[in-house]
Amino acid sequence: MLHNQAFGPLGHIAEWLSILYTYITDRNTKFFQQAILKRARKNRIVFILDEHGNSVASPDDIANVLLTYFNQLFTTQIHDNNTTTNQEHEATISDDFTLSVPNDKELYELLRQMKRDASPAPDGLNVAFYIAAWPWIKNEVTELIRNFYNAGQFPPQLNSTCIVLIPKTHEPNNPKDFRPISLCIVIYKLISKSLVLRSKDHLPDYVHASQAASIQGRHITTNIILVQEIVHSFRLSS
Repeated sequence: MLHNQAFGPLGHIAEWLSILYTYITDRNTKFFQQAILKRARKNRIVFILDEHGNSVASPDDIANVLLTYFNQLFTTQIHDNNTTTNQEHEATISDDFTLSVPNDKELYELLRQMKRDASPAPDGLNVAFYIAAWPWIKNEVTELIRNFYNAGQFPPQLNSTCIVLIPKTHEPNNPKDFRPISLCIVIYKLISKSLVLRSKDHLPDYVHASQAASIQGRHITTNIILVQEIVHSFRLSS
């Protein structure tokens, strides 16, 4: 490993290039194993604080603390505010749109838009595998997705997901310091992306303009700017 103190910033660049080269060439060297062990130690959760501020260190206790926190965070109660809306909206989605089913060419283009080397789902297959094996698996994948569009169902195995916790800080020791992400199976992503592709052009007709984060081309900052302008107008009028 290069000595960073001797080479300064160039040493850091050379070290990262060396790591990248080792991963690409897949050489099972001592340097490669040390990089893997270092990353594993960095990603390990040694301890965590529960809701009472107590430190827990056993894997089972850490898992229970995280499950309790995220279950409470993502479980919401539905409140009926007894409000009614009198909004009429004519259907703007045509039959051609609702009945369209993706073909193998469309699915392949969706695959090419995904990140190839992203972390795989529970089946261990990433996007790069599907692209490389597409000539042999495209018929089966296309048929499975067509069956979903026709029947509205797919095998439960496709919904298998790995939940991974990404630290928000350099030294996370609290459940709120982690951000959960889902690693979904590629076919599940294909179904989701094909549905989004068919609905995104019509969402502005059904989602209120105040929901800026839900529509492509709208920005959350737009609402902030509007509030600032309203407050500024009130101050001028007073």
